[in-house]
Amino acid sequence: MLKNSLKIAGHTFVLLRRIALALGLLLVLAAAGGVLTLRYGVLPNIEHYHKGITHAVSNAIGLPVEIGRIEADWHGIGPHLRLSDIHVLDKQQQSILALQRIDVVVSWMSVLTGELRLASVEIDQPNLTVKRDVHGVLHISGVPLEGAYADNNFSNMLLNQSRIVVRGGHISWLDEKQAAPLLVFEQVNLIIENDGNNHRFAMRATPPAALSTQLDVRGDFYGKSFDDLSGWSGEMFTQFDYADLAAWKPWLPLPSALKQGRGALRGWLEVEEGKISRVTTDLALAEVQTQLAENLPQLDIHVLSGRLGWRDVPLGLEVSLEKFSFKLFNGFVLKPTDVFVSLSNLSHLSNLGNLQGKESSSGDIRANLIELDGLAKMMEYLPLDSQFKKQVCRIFAAGSSRRPAVEMAGRCSQATAL
Repeated sequence: MLKNSLKIAGHTFVLLRRIALALGLLLVLAAAGGVLTLRYGVLPNIEHYHKGITHAVSNAIGLPVEIGRIEADWHGIGPHLRLSDIHVLDKQQQSILALQRIDVVVSWMSVLTGELRLASVEIDQPNLTVKRDVHGVLHISGVPLEGAYADNNFSNMLLNQSRIVVRGGHISWLDEKQAAPLLVFEQVNLIIENDGNNHRFAMRATPPAALSTQLDVRGDFYGKSFDDLSGWSGEMFTQFDYADLAAWKPWLPLPSALKQGRGALRGWLEVEEGKISRVTTDLALAEVQTQLAENLPQLDIHVLSGRLGWRDVPLGLEVSLEKFSFKLFNGFVLKPTDVFVSLSNLSHLSNLGNLQGKESSSGDIRANLIELDGLAKMMEYLPLDSQFKKQVCRIFAAGSSRRPAVEMAGRCSQATAL
């Protein structure tokens, strides 16, 4: 009895294995037939499917699209399409974006997901206008990216494409909210790589020569959808080999106290839960002119270098200086110094640029090297309570003081050595 059962089970296993192999072979043959049909039957006659391809692209981006010409061949293991004379239309059927040529390699994931997935997208010489309207809503060639009138279908579709390349672009930036003049970037080269919820990009662009040399921006972010920006986190890097900071003020949120300054800078910006959590900047500037408060003297700096850091903490902030040094036009020199400032209980403050007269802030200051003469000289230019300035100066002994620390409380006017 047992012997017969084992024999039946053995025959059944062999039969099932043969059936599985046969089905697998059929699937392989079907896939091969589909690939051969696609490569030698569909692609050479791709214009016959012009209407269907246009409809698929329109559905993918959520906007009407017109395509002048479609060509196709084979690229690696995927079909390659070359689209020419493309126009993206708004809901009133008006052209809002015109592109000369787009090269795409279709991903086989399109078959599994039921939506258009591209292994790569290459766009040559696009001409785009990016605008922020008076309500703060961003638009790309007339398409809103956020706010009550936004349609994130197009933006989210970009997150699902493996690789996007833009070469030789022309991008105009118009900020209506700040009433800033039109800013034009030439030779914009961009690479975007998406891997699931991880999104990386690198961009180089040439702004007007009066503003700076080439702009270099890179980013690495994690996020699922533009519908929920609070779920995004990551880091962005920016670098200028030379920039006129004051000339950038119409477009960047630079301190109003900055009147002049030029040189090289690079910065890192970190985002957590959709909010900026940390900013770090390396500076190498010359001819800096600033005035930190109306009742303070103007600070004229011949050269300045070092690293500045800012970090958001609950109900407060942290500011740091690393190897920070400068030379004033009057000959005063601050040697490379590390400074750490921590302020808390700042939830009530609307302006952190001036700490004079604030009643309930507290924190501490630490520095690795401060010369008394230098400290007294710098206090003349800083927007701090006058009593606090005097007490800080009394804490340090004459000459250089290494690794001093000051604890602040109340109006930043009660100082004690730690």
